[in-house]
Parts: sequence; structure tokens; C-alpha cells
Amino acid sequence: MECDAKYWPDVTDLFGTACQLVGPPNYRYSVRVWIDQDLCTGDGLCVDHCPDAFVQLEDGIAYVAERGQPLNDPGSSGSLAFVEPRNRSAVVQAAEVCPGECIFIEIEDTDLATPPEVTLSVR
Repeated sequence: MECDAKYWPDVTDLFGTACQLVGPPNYRYSVRVWIDQDLCTGDGLCVDHCPDAFVQLEDGIAYVAERGQPLNDPGSSGSLAFVEPRNRSAVVQAAEVCPGECIFIEIEDTDLATPPEVTLSVR
């Protein structure tokens, strides 16, 4: 199993394959995550993988969290949580194991006028 990741330092896939940082060494970016609650199956695997970024509320559905507070405004930018660098690997792993495939990760350029291609894929 190979992991092909660009601009993602210190990310490993579920099988322990290290993803390498590829691209400009000083490229800065921010990572944000959101959940499509319509697709969420309520298994809670995301919370198991990264409790700093995900919470499961009384309705049994997972939501993203920021600074310990759930962001539960589905369909709006208020549901997009910033992911701290220390949690990026765990958020990616949570998205990989999610049975509902409802976790979406967005990468925003914070350094360049035209961001380079940024992809994360596990083959």
C-alpha cells in the first residue's frame, strides 16, 4: 500500500505508510473539516480517532468541534472547523474509516496567490 500526499507533513495512513511532504518547503496552508450530517451513520469512529475535532451529540450524529465547542449549523460556513496541525493526521484517518463517508477536508492556501495542486490519496 502506498500513500501519495502532497503538502501533508506527518500523515500516515491506516496501515502505517508514511506520507511525504512534497512541494515548496515553506508552503503554509490551513486545514478545515466539515461533516455532512445527512450521510452520518452515527458510528462515532471519528470521535474515537480525534475527539479534539469531532463530537457526537444527543441526536447520535457527529459534528465537528473547535476549541471543544460543537459547530452544528449544517449547511453553512459555521460548520467548518479549523484543524490544528497536531490533529491533521487523526482527522485524515477518521475520514478514511468513516462508514458514511461524510467527513470532508478542505485545504486553504494561506501563503500563495495561486495555490499549487493539493491532494491526499491513499492507493
